[in-house]
Amino acid sequence: MSGSIIKIRRRSSTGQAGAPASLYAGELAFNENASDKTLYYGYGDNGQGVATSVVSIAGEGAYATLSTAQTIAGNKTFTGTVTLTGATVALRSSQITESGSLFYTDARSRAAISGNASTGLNYNSSTGVALLSGIPNASLANSSITINGNSVSLGGTTTIASAFTVSDGSASTTISGGTVTLQGTNNELTVSNSNGTFTFGLPDNVTIASGLTVGGDLTVNGTVTTINSTTVTVDDKNLELGSTASPTDNTADGGGLTLKGATDKTITWLNATGSWTFNQSINIASGGLKIGGTEVISSARVLSNVTLSGITIDGGEF
Repeated sequence: MSGSIIKIRRRSSTGQAGAPASLYAGELAFNENASDKTLYYGYGDNGQGVATSVVSIAGEGAYATLSTAQTIAGNKTFTGTVTLTGATVALRSSQITESGSLFYTDARSRAAISGNASTGLNYNSSTGVALLSGIPNASLANSSITINGNSVSLGGTTTIASAFTVSDGSASTTISGGTVTLQGTNNELTVSNSNGTFTFGLPDNVTIASGLTVGGDLTVNGTVTTINSTTVTVDDKNLELGSTASPTDNTADGGGLTLKGATDKTITWLNATGSWTFNQSINIASGGLKIGGTEVISSARVLSNVTLSGITIDGGEF
């Protein structure tokens, strides 16, 4: 039989994948379909030479190849160490049988974490959400602070007694944890407070108990100016009366000086006569009376430089 060739049954690469419908007992068949490439064997004998079953015994469909893509079904047991280098392994936890070490799940991870509400950490194991609502003082290394030597727990309150000095330029007062009161002198100075802003001003009616010096101009717009002093000293040598925006003889009429006594003693300008009018006698203590610069009556009661006409001198009755 030199040069003899033994061929087994086979299906071409263009045929369908899968095992033959039947084989004789002990018969071999190979499927060349690209998705099969399996060697099948006729197993058993039905008494008539026909295999009772067809099993795969070799080929890519019957064992794991080194480089091609395959799907391996059935239960497999590996012993020893399995090393996967440069491989991407996709495993479904529901398809993995656990033995000893447990694999990850959301429920297991969330159940393994806990929170203590007494420390301010609230944890929901159903959602895996941790919320920090607050940290109790007992959970802190430093649960209090010290202010001016006084220990105050966090969240507590205290009053800080700060000391400072108030001075008016001559006298000083130390304030320690008290209240500073800003108060004006009655009828001289007012003090008001609005939202922490202090306003100082003068009242509507001002009374100065002691002396008052005005460095600039003084303007009084009232109707009556009353001076209750014994002596009024004015450095100016000229006093203006009746100073209005448009002065006339009519506005000057009735103006002058009034000295209060048992009766008023007045020096009044009368527009009707165009002259100053005295309602009291005039006594010239020395010198004389001049008219137009010419002395007409002297202190010796001598009438001179006077032209008289229509005069009757009557010695009177006896």
